[in-house]
Amino acid sequence: MQFVRSLAVSVAALIVDFLTLVILKQIVGLNYLVSATLGFSLGVLVNYYLSVTWVFANHKLASRRNEFVIFVVITAVGLGLNLAIIAGVVELMGLDYKIGKIISTVIVFFWNFIIRKKILY
Repeated sequence: MQFVRSLAVSVAALIVDFLTLVILKQIVGLNYLVSATLGFSLGVLVNYYLSVTWVFANHKLASRRNEFVIFVVITAVGLGLNLAIIAGVVELMGLDYKIGKIISTVIVFFWNFIIRKKILY
């Protein structure tokens, strides 16, 4: 059940992330990596809130502060993967940034779920 809920939360966060990316890139005119960073960050906030309130009832760490710090570290690695994949798809493969975002989303979803489950929840 956690996996299904985590997937639902990830879809909600992805919608926020992807829409922010596209709006900032195409309408505002920001660089695609800056837009991806801001979208990813906003999506993470949605993901964190829904994860701790709906997906993961049990917490391995007693301190919510420490839990959040570790969550941010895991997320930072996820952001690094996200940006590296998007940049690789755009710069090395010559494909659209949205394709890179789709590829990175799948990889980063599994990274986040597995690591958060092992360490935090």
